[in-house]
Amino acid sequence: PTPFLQSFVDGKSYSKSELTIDYEEINQNDFDLIIGGQVGSVPRYWTGAIDEIRLWDTALSDGIISNQFDQRLSGQEENLAFYLNFEGETPLTDSASSLVSAAVGNIQFTVETEDEFSALIGQSAYFDGSSHISVPDSGDSPLDLSGSFTLEAWIKTDQLDPQFSTLLQKSEGHSSDNIAYGITKFGSDDALMLSAYPD
Repeated sequence: PTPFLQSFVDGKSYSKSELTIDYEEINQNDFDLIIGGQVGSVPRYWTGAIDEIRLWDTALSDGIISNQFDQRLSGQEENLAFYLNFEGETPLTDSASSLVSAAVGNIQFTVETEDEFSALIGQSAYFDGSSHISVPDSGDSPLDLSGSFTLEAWIKTDQLDPQFSTLLQKSEGHSSDNIAYGITKFGSDDALMLSAYPD
């Protein structure tokens, strides 16, 4: 089948486009997963709340995304590679693979309300535009997604950066050779998009 990229907003399909055959396998690296920004020579940080970060080593169907986007997971779901919901104590540990994360800078953990996120009430992490969370890749890591995959997150921001802003990214710096995957805002478009590069 032809590779494709599909995006969803609030559990509903937003856009879908075919990719070239080169994208049958994405770039792999041993860089950390950075949540709340991009680190390296050109840092690009996120300002706003993030919650329910889910990395799947499979392409979820439209129905599964619609049914569970606003539901808290157990962490034991099939093909769930990484799941961080900020409900536990520090150090932050994901519920799928038990990877321990390190918070860098000022990250506030706040109680959500129905107005902030339309799903379950609990804690979210607020990033101030200069902080991030680093999830280490120890080599043979569940963060090394391959083939089909799905990235999910709950987000709230008052304003996107007018140029670049990174929600999460497995990379070091902004060179395409160093990026495996991520969710990023590029340029002047007021929208987030998946960033992934072929191997």
